[in-house]
Parts: sequence; C-alpha cells; structure tokens
Amino acid sequence: MKKHYKNTVLAEKVGSKIEEIRIAKGVTQERLEELTGLDLRQIGRILRGESNPTISTLEIFATILDSEIVDFFNFKLSESEKFNLTKFKEAQKAQEKK
Repeated sequence: MKKHYKNTVLAEKVGSKIEEIRIAKGVTQERLEELTGLDLRQIGRILRGESNPTISTLEIFATILDSEIVDFFNFKLSESEKFNLTKFKEAQKAQEKK
C-alpha cells in the first residue's frame, strides 16, 4: 500500500489569509455559512487549513469578501515552511517512483 503524504503548509497559509480578509471585512463565520451554504464546521476547517477548498469555494469566498482569489495567495513562506514544502515534494516524488 502506498503511503500518502499530506502537506498542510499551503492550506494553512491560504486559510489564514482568508480568515484575515474575513475579519478585516467584518464578515462573521456564521455569515459565510449563510452565504456559501457550507457547514460552519467545514468553514472552520478551511480557515484553519485543515481542509482544502475547491476553486468554486474560493470564488464564492472572494465574491462574499469583495476580494480576488489571488488575494488568498498573497503571502510569503518562512524558511522552515519552504523547507517543509520541499521535503513534501521530495517525498511525493519518491513515492511516485515506487
């Protein structure tokens, strides 16, 4: 059985950026729930980086938050995050060779 590696660095960064914009715009998680139709728990998982939102979900969030999808990716990775991302990619490549 293949081992699957999960990388959360980018999901956490995107979720954190959405959360930052949500707070700046004064939109509650409950309001996101009403407007997106997503369960509040799912919204929380996305904002904490525990779940990867679809492109459609990002589009909905962007519309609600009067933002662009690219705004959710406007962040810098720390050196340790870059290292973790590189290790994740290496592990995936090694797994693909098996």
